[in-house]
Amino acid sequence: MRFLSISICIILFQYSFSQSIGGGLAGNIQTESIGVELRAIVPTKFFSVTPQIVYYPFFNTITELYAGIGIQVPFMHIKTANVYALGHASYDAWFNYDVSPMLNAKFHNFAGEIGLGIISDRCLNPFAEYRYNIVFREANIRVGILVDLSCNSGAGYHSGARNSVKCPHR
Repeated sequence: MRFLSISICIILFQYSFSQSIGGGLAGNIQTESIGVELRAIVPTKFFSVTPQIVYYPFFNTITELYAGIGIQVPFMHIKTANVYALGHASYDAWFNYDVSPMLNAKFHNFAGEIGLGIISDRCLNPFAEYRYNIVFREANIRVGILVDLSCNSGAGYHSGARNSVKCPHR
């Protein structure tokens, strides 16, 4: 529980530097588990850094908490959305590892994921991702919504240009 508290504090600290904050749902295809996610997006000139926390609660077959950081590299713009490649590294606290038939299952794990995603470039940014965990060899899907904190400030990060905010100004 202490790790969860520290992770939440780190994510909240990251929000103070972020462009967008939000959350969503995570679905692990192999374990048929559903989780909840918090994330932020911290843009740089060519990619975005994305601190994330995902919790798969007790009602799932697998109960675990992922806390990590990802990189999103946009490579295609389609109308009002960006398609990106992603890489993600995270710590995984697997709470009920002892009931797993997996050999060498343990509480503390590290995971790496690769995948593709798409995100809107408006004030409210729905996103969808397909990820593959290269350590546990499992796929998951993420969907959610992010709120662009700089949408009305004129300092947006859309299509790689900080001055191309496409949301209405008040």
